[in-house]
Amino acid sequence: MAVDRPRIVAHRPLAFSIPFAAACTVVLMIACGGGETAISPLRVEDLRIAAEIQIAMSDDVLMVTGVSPDGEGLLVASRPHRIAPEGPDAALWLVTLDGIAKMLTDDLAREFAYHWPFSRNFFSPDGAEVAYVTGSGCPETGGDRFSVAVVDVENGQTRCLASDVTGLHGWLPDGRLLFARGGPPGDAELWQIRSDGSDERQLTQFPAFDPSPDGAFAVREKPLSGRGRSAIVSLTAHGEIDLQGAPLDVSGRRTFWAPDSKKYLYAGIGSDDTASMGLRLINVHDGEDRFLLEALPETLVWSPDSNVLLFQNTWSADEPIQPLFAINADGSGLGELVPEGRRAYSRAHWPGDGGYMFFGGGDQIWVAIMDTGRESDEEIEGRITAIEEAFPQPLGLHAP
Repeated sequence: MAVDRPRIVAHRPLAFSIPFAAACTVVLMIACGGGETAISPLRVEDLRIAAEIQIAMSDDVLMVTGVSPDGEGLLVASRPHRIAPEGPDAALWLVTLDGIAKMLTDDLAREFAYHWPFSRNFFSPDGAEVAYVTGSGCPETGGDRFSVAVVDVENGQTRCLASDVTGLHGWLPDGRLLFARGGPPGDAELWQIRSDGSDERQLTQFPAFDPSPDGAFAVREKPLSGRGRSAIVSLTAHGEIDLQGAPLDVSGRRTFWAPDSKKYLYAGIGSDDTASMGLRLINVHDGEDRFLLEALPETLVWSPDSNVLLFQNTWSADEPIQPLFAINADGSGLGELVPEGRRAYSRAHWPGDGGYMFFGGGDQIWVAIMDTGRESDEEIEGRITAIEEAFPQPLGLHAP
């Protein structure tokens, strides 16, 4: 197992020009009420990566496909030893940070295990169940292949919910599941179903994608004067918001909604039409739409509280890995978290209270121990030591 505790340069001036790059000083306000202390918003100025630890895996492992709500468990897809041409060819495991591994199913569809960004599986809001797409289909729902199923984390019991799906978008806070049907991902209608199999119904009569975490909004393409244009569509009321650009096409794409469902990232130009394409952020609650970065990053990761965005610019085999940057959602505090050439933070997950971030794929799965300014050095060191001791050797996930 590799352990890397990098020297973090959080406030070094940047060599290139990006709007809102000026540093700012922030005094964190702790609000107290009813005897409880509110958690202060996460800010770049208080953030650092205390350690990067490789959770060594065997070469059977494909990638991390999901993280539990508390940030303590990973969903990991692996190759089974039996591979049937027309049957399931991937397994789904739960790996916890105390080193325990448990296979949840060996019926994970290959298309939803091998190919990012569609290789996503989802914990329910309470962490008790996991939704995934089956490889062999579900006879009880009338589908031969690509059905949504749910497995109980505790007892391993599985039930099928919906057939003939083309994508899985995840759970809503009230227990509904959103999925795609009627076309390839990105060009399919949105549907919903409850975890008990009830209330299956179509939500959109047009292709839509990237629903917000609360299920209130989705994104759709709008043909306009022969060129693509996009809009955010309300799924709970009539109306939509035109975007000044197009959806992002980023390697390792995940949703570009912030976890609070208020902010959405997309590709657009600045206020000057001659400006280069960059990253825009729109707040769907107040309509504010502004230019955030003069770049279209390779990696984009929201903090769990939606206040910080991490990003990494494009890299290639001929170029060194770019630094990992962080910027506050209000455009302030741009800084460098990880120096150039250290690590590619691709396929990243930053769940829970923000204490851990997971990234990488195959046998190169890493956990970054995040110091958010809310713990003592001793507490952070204890978390680092616990993970080091939990994974003393490569974890082999061999399906039967």
